[in-house]
Amino acid sequence: MLLLLLFFLSASSVFGQPIDTGFYYRLMNPACGLILSVTADGTGLEMVQPSSLANQEWRFQRLSSGPYNYALSSTYLGTAFRLDILPNERIPVMSPVGLNLSEQWTVMISPDGGNVLKNVYLVPGAPQLHLDVDPARNWTPCLSWADSSPSRTWRMLKSRRIDDPAPIPQLKVPPQSVTWYNEGATNYSIFLRPTGQINAILLFVKFDKDPQPPPGEAEQIAKTLLDGNTVSQFYSDQSHTEIQLYTNTHLPQQGQPWKSINNRFYRPVWNESIPHQEYVRAVVASFADEVDFSQYQIVLIAASKASITNTAALIFPPNSQPPESVSHFATFGNDAFDAQPFKHAAHEIGHSFGLPDLYTPPPARAQDWPVGGWDIMSDVFTAQAQFLAWTRYKLGWIANDRYEFYSPTPPEPLTVRGTLNPLTGEYGTVMVVVELVNRTRLLVLQVAPPLPGATGDAANGGLLVYIVDSMALNTKLDTDFRINVITSRPGYSPIWGNRYRAPVAVGETLNFHDSGYNINVFVGVKICASYYYRTGVVWVGALDGITDRAGDGEQITFHSP
Repeated sequence: MLLLLLFFLSASSVFGQPIDTGFYYRLMNPACGLILSVTADGTGLEMVQPSSLANQEWRFQRLSSGPYNYALSSTYLGTAFRLDILPNERIPVMSPVGLNLSEQWTVMISPDGGNVLKNVYLVPGAPQLHLDVDPARNWTPCLSWADSSPSRTWRMLKSRRIDDPAPIPQLKVPPQSVTWYNEGATNYSIFLRPTGQINAILLFVKFDKDPQPPPGEAEQIAKTLLDGNTVSQFYSDQSHTEIQLYTNTHLPQQGQPWKSINNRFYRPVWNESIPHQEYVRAVVASFADEVDFSQYQIVLIAASKASITNTAALIFPPNSQPPESVSHFATFGNDAFDAQPFKHAAHEIGHSFGLPDLYTPPPARAQDWPVGGWDIMSDVFTAQAQFLAWTRYKLGWIANDRYEFYSPTPPEPLTVRGTLNPLTGEYGTVMVVVELVNRTRLLVLQVAPPLPGATGDAANGGLLVYIVDSMALNTKLDTDFRINVITSRPGYSPIWGNRYRAPVAVGETLNFHDSGYNINVFVGVKICASYYYRTGVVWVGALDGITDRAGDGEQITFHSP
């Protein structure tokens, strides 16, 4: 009897199988000799002949729910999508990561030496579902309960090793004597590190020359600058809660006059550092008996509307004995009161974290700004409110496993394919970076954030393509841009800003030349909120008769279906 029982267990049972997660695999079903593949639209599965296509490569990610439990993602879609099931229809599908039991698979070894994939999700009153194929429907992938199904066995064929992601190298930057601000690594001996808790306080002052502001003006200014908790929520959302910014509004007491600052500290424009520092020191001194400045890393100062001064950030350099040991300030004037609620304050606070301005100075207008409304360090007067992927990377909010970096080796062409996911998600690749000039000039691709309230073509979405230059100073009207959004569809909207039609939509190809390379970006298909793309970077050398930077005179074209 014991021998019969042992024979039965060895013939019919399956046992847990550990998987080497350092490789990509192809899943071959011996019953048909075909490979499990993701369909081109990214939602379904099919069985196909073996090839080198990314649709056929699978990655196993070990889960903590069990020793042999894994999530399966494909090279085609990346780690933002997982093999999932629709249990009622008994259909396997690809779904955005939702941390559901149906995304978990137990890998078992069967008596014939193959593998069985059992889904962890339990249908009430039924055994676990297996990944299977249906021979009656041309070997369509399906789910089955039958332990005896001859087609439920799979072979895990190693495809290639999973390489560690290549890091973006430290970029060259202008000398600190020229500017503190750049698109390279942030100098945190000067700037605040944008992580953890940061406290800011908003103060209100007038100058002796100006009348006392009318009742309610301070509250109105606070509403425009901070919009309640909106600035704090903005930074929390953009950083995926990496930073907790707390803002305190120190309103004048009801019936009491505003603090008044001596007229000798007044300037209509803060374009010199020393007078600006003297103004800030005077303001801080006037509040020293009321505010415990040791609790704050950033001080925001709003002058009354009658003061007619401008907005500017001020950062005291190291070893400069800043007032009350606070080094980071932003002083607000009339220009801030015309901006969209909270955006001017969010912009100025960004300077405390080392972010440079992305707009170009006068005589450039908003219609000329190379980033438009796509980043709050560019335009604070539009309905848009976000940081670009590159800005978030600079702030330390994009982990190494969420971007891909490539460096071409001319004359060999470089082709990159994959799926880019929206910045709002927590899984998968959100940014692709290609080095065009050694540690200086980069091509960046990301999913374009949706335009608020957009309809028609403006609502199509797609990929945003731009150039980052760590040595640029943003001092010229038509070149030397720190970031330059590439588009062949120029256009300005007072609602969404300049270059609002820049995203490359599904079926389109963007072609341009930069730094000796012909560059094309093709968007193939939209999968949920993600996009499958292909970009080619081909070395051809400088083109005759034009400058060698995108947007500086050469032809930029779209090809649409």
